[in-house]
Parts: sequence; C-alpha cells; structure tokens
Amino acid sequence: AEATWKAARAVLAPLPWIRLEEVVTQRINDAYGRCQALDLATVDGIVIVSGDGLVHEVVNGLFARPDHKEALKIPIGHIPGGSGNGLCKSVCWVSGEEAGVVDAAFLVAQGVTKGLHLMQVDMPDLPPKVSFLALSGGVISDIDLESESLRFLGGARFTVYAVYRVIAPRALRCAELSYLPATAPDPGPPVSLDTPLKPEDGWVTTSGDLAVFWACNTPWMTLSDCPAPTVDMGSPVWHVTLLRGTDRMPLLKYLLGLENGIQEDHPGVDLLKCRALRLRPEAGAEGHFSLDGEEVPFGPIQMWPLTTGQVMAGEPV
Repeated sequence: AEATWKAARAVLAPLPWIRLEEVVTQRINDAYGRCQALDLATVDGIVIVSGDGLVHEVVNGLFARPDHKEALKIPIGHIPGGSGNGLCKSVCWVSGEEAGVVDAAFLVAQGVTKGLHLMQVDMPDLPPKVSFLALSGGVISDIDLESESLRFLGGARFTVYAVYRVIAPRALRCAELSYLPATAPDPGPPVSLDTPLKPEDGWVTTSGDLAVFWACNTPWMTLSDCPAPTVDMGSPVWHVTLLRGTDRMPLLKYLLGLENGIQEDHPGVDLLKCRALRLRPEAGAEGHFSLDGEEVPFGPIQMWPLTTGQVMAGEPV
C-alpha cells in the first residue's frame, strides 16, 4: 500500500487546492479508532489506500461516533491497494475511468462526489455495523474468506480458490430469507431481529439451499467480478443474486460470467431488488458470511437502509 500511495501522492501533492495529512495504520482497528475520534472540522475528505476492508473499518469508525449522521457525509476516496478493490473499481467504472492507481487519484483530485448508499447491519449480541459494499454467503463468501492463506497471490487468490469450490461446492443452508422489494415503501427505522416481518407490510419470504447469496450495493466486487452491473450505488435499492442448489455446471457458468457482468436473465439466477433483508441460516448449518470482505458471525443477520454517504468520483468523459 505504501508504494501505491507514493504513485497516488505524485498526482495529488502538487495540486494547490489539496492539502494532505498522511497516516499509516499500525494495527487492526487503528483506522476505526482514528475516525471515531476525528475532528470533523479539520477534514474535507478521507482517502484510503488499501482494499475494501480498510474502507469498511473507516466507515464503521465514523458510524460509531455520536454525530455519525454528519460524519458519514465525509467524502471517501479509494485508491486500490488490496486484493478486491470493489469500491474503487465501481467508482472508476461509473466515472468512465480505468481502475488504476493514477485513475483513482485523478478522481480524488477532481473534487466531485457521488452518493454511496449505506446499510445498517444487525446481528445477535453485537453492536450494529454499517455496510457500503456487499454481504455474501455460500460459495462466494467461502472464496472470499477461505482464500486468505493465498493473499500473496493478490487478486488471483479468488480464481484459484474458486476452482476448488466448483469441485467441492458448499451451499448456504438457508432456513429463511425475507426481503422488502424495491417497489415497497421505505421501511422506516430498523427493527430488532425478533420483530416479525409481515407479508401485509410488503415483505417476501423464501427458503432453500443457495450456492450463491450475494447482496450488492456496487456493480463490481473485485477488479474482475461484476455481479450487479445495473445497481446504482447511490440508490437505497440493493441487488441480491441467488443461485439455488449446488450443481457444478450452473455454478461454473455463473462464476465465469462475472467478468462480463451477471445480467438479469442469466440462466439459473434469481435477481432480487430490495430495500432491506433478513437472512437466517438453518440451525446447525456451517458456513461464512462476508460483509464488505470482512468475516462476521454466521447466524441471523439483517440489513436495513441507513443513510447515503459520499464517494469521490467524477463524471464520464
């Protein structure tokens, strides 16, 4: 990340309208603590040089503040310095740029912002979190999280582990997925995980084993995977991809199709457009949930519209 920042800094430092304060994180949650204690009056934006995990840490540090409604409005810039870089890729893509270091720095320098919808995420016995990118389960979260030992391969670790998971797929055993369709009214403030979600209020419930569960707020999840090409990151509507069962051929076709974008009519795929959701794995089931690329407990989880933040972007040329 330091070498990446050196290249980005060469673009930003000479510009007279930009003043930089550089911070190198020293440990896990260092950025979280710094953002929690940040004097908002001293910053106009936060530029993150890393993967999506550090962006998640920064956003959640801002969310942990008493004044989080104002703090989450601080524009976020993302320079690609990790394995996934989904936010950077998505922002560059909608801005008509390639997802390189200089391209991302150029967008930061423009001073233009776009909306970035944020979801509140609730889990049992844990304080709420905020998500900007995605929630995944089934084969997708297995590839994301179980490939950590291959991090030295960079983004190629996802491809290598995907081959293994096609050979030995593990489904998300889903007892219940409830979602509020995009056509429904705003659900209002978040409710507890124990609150019934009623059909008369617009909620739809489904169940069954899922090879892929992927709730996306941005088009791209990595530099080469585009599961939600038509999603609007500033809209309160997330796109949820479901691939049922564990047959290898549909799973292989899905994974191979990610580079070109998974379209709504992709064979075997259900695309849900929703404002909120709640997912309960089957009792005793094993698996992972990946939230913005970070592992969270595998159990009941709920996503609810929170607010719209800002990301440093640009207008397509």
